[in-house]
Amino acid sequence: MSILIHFLEKKLATIQELHKLHVVCFMFKVDKFLCFHTFQMFLYAGVYSYNTRFTTNYRITVNQTSLLHHTIRIVGPLLWNSLDSNIKSVTSLNTFRRKFKNLLLGQVDS
Repeated sequence: MSILIHFLEKKLATIQELHKLHVVCFMFKVDKFLCFHTFQMFLYAGVYSYNTRFTTNYRITVNQTSLLHHTIRIVGPLLWNSLDSNIKSVTSLNTFRRKFKNLLLGQVDS
């Protein structure tokens, strides 16, 4: 039995899924102003100055090296921008974590 099948059967998160969970929880705190102001300046919100459907997305910085593609400055906005607005609009961190875990594990959210 492969390890991935074992994780799916037991409904356990893999290391990669746990990493994604921590990154999006950090982005949740940035988006809801629950962390230091420095992080909000570090991750640029509002791609456009005028109202569009992508106004709330975070800007993904362009870089030259592949090493930077794995930093939170790139991965965080990529994951956050890919989330459904139903998950992003949640106001409680615990509810957000539960909904994102269910999304990762492919469970139906009640």
